[in-house]
Amino acid sequence: GHHVEPEKAMGFGLFSNVAVGARHAQSLGAKRVLIVDFDVHHGNGTQKAFYDDDSVLFVSLHRHDNGSFYPLEADAGADFVGSGSGVGRNINVPWAVRGKGIRNPPPGDADFAHAFSEIVIPAAKEFAPDIVFISAGFDSAFGDSMGGCQLTPTGYHHMVAALAALGTGRVVLALEGGYAITVACECMQACVLALLGEDMAPEEAEEDLMGLGPGAPLSGPPAP
Repeated sequence: GHHVEPEKAMGFGLFSNVAVGARHAQSLGAKRVLIVDFDVHHGNGTQKAFYDDDSVLFVSLHRHDNGSFYPLEADAGADFVGSGSGVGRNINVPWAVRGKGIRNPPPGDADFAHAFSEIVIPAAKEFAPDIVFISAGFDSAFGDSMGGCQLTPTGYHHMVAALAALGTGRVVLALEGGYAITVACECMQACVLALLGEDMAPEEAEEDLMGLGPGAPLSGPPAP
């Protein structure tokens, strides 16, 4: 998983599947690899693997809460942009939801869509990747109490469709977190539809996960 660092296992994982996959793709001829991580947690392991590498653009959208949200590391902040030849190839979009002196509305579809239109897609187009890897974490969805965010299947569909529209013809969707099984299944289905170039059915787009809607209480408290 995306928490596994080059020198240590971490966060329910032994291998960083996306990082390994990216390097394998490069061994097969891909020169420029885009990795977008929308798991609720920062992809610290993926970031460390490519932090000084200008051939990989890594973008992570995650809860940070000023360092009080797992993996509890400062380098999940927006000011960590890469080093050496990799400067500008690391983009963090950190959400501050809860914590000391913090109490903001959890991010949802509109927030992620805005981040994509203003940050992720412009950076991706400038980078012009040969292949796209998506670290698809569904713990940022409605109903997943670990994440405490408000993404719906529609929001996931929008993000994956936007990445598929980059036109590489090569998009890898790799599962990361997601601890509410029904919720994760709904979100994964939306992502697969996006990869197939299919729209969500109107009734699917309008339905709220597990009977929840924007601003509705989650099934449990946000993770500390």
